[in-house]
Amino acid sequence: MLKLVRHSELSSFSQSTLPYLNQDEVTHNLILGVTARFLAAGRNMDFLAHVEDGSGRIVAVAMRTAENTSAVLSNIEDEAAIPLLVDAFAQAFDRLPGAMGRPEEASRFAELWQQAKGQNYHTKMEQGIYRLDTLIPPRAVSGKARRGTKDDFDFLTQWIQEFDVDTGLREVTPQIAAEIAERKLAGDFFDSVWFWEDENKIVSMAGIGRQTENGAGIGLVYTPAERRGHGYASAITAAASQAILDAGKKFCFLYTDLGFPTSNKIYQAIGYRHLNNHRLIAFE
Repeated sequence: MLKLVRHSELSSFSQSTLPYLNQDEVTHNLILGVTARFLAAGRNMDFLAHVEDGSGRIVAVAMRTAENTSAVLSNIEDEAAIPLLVDAFAQAFDRLPGAMGRPEEASRFAELWQQAKGQNYHTKMEQGIYRLDTLIPPRAVSGKARRGTKDDFDFLTQWIQEFDVDTGLREVTPQIAAEIAERKLAGDFFDSVWFWEDENKIVSMAGIGRQTENGAGIGLVYTPAERRGHGYASAITAAASQAILDAGKKFCFLYTDLGFPTSNKIYQAIGYRHLNNHRLIAFE
């Protein structure tokens, strides 16, 4: 018999679920990384829960950080946990903007949510989760990497918005972009941004974030259309990835849009291995 457990405090959620989540640290990097960041900032979340079996063994974890954010699902070991999670979310919220998790599990959650709340849904993005343990250096390109500073605030805010449009997510308002930029430039290595400069111009960027016990994530990989084809994205992703390894982490991880084979090939060429897939569901 499965039982759902709601948590009112992030500390109790983390203490209860950490052993389960760390069994697949890379796939669970979003839940682990965001939980660690919110704990450090003294913030709580809108929804925290796990499902356990009769022996107390956890078989599923779910969270939602705040209003206008999606439900995030862990690996689900017993599909009977999904209706319990849907019921708990339905009691807490009238609507959700989306959900994400492993493809079949995310789709099953969306199907049951539609039945419960009447929100239609569609697949917004199929994502690949990749891991790198040892960097394969890319071909040499003109320029060099540097870490972003507070002087880059206006520039980074604009590029975050351009990245959001380029990826098709279209979820970042100017205010959210400014908040992300401020955080990325505040001084925390594991929540920073790195630029590739060529001829004194910034031509590409990659962010570091979502720290877990043994790894850290790469994100915000962006090169403007007019600068593509020169190897800048490979160079800055490699530089940021190696910085993570040099800082003592055992591996790096990142999400890709599986609909863009070129970027997936770039990551594989520098040593990233495809481990798992996630499906991003949007509710209408």
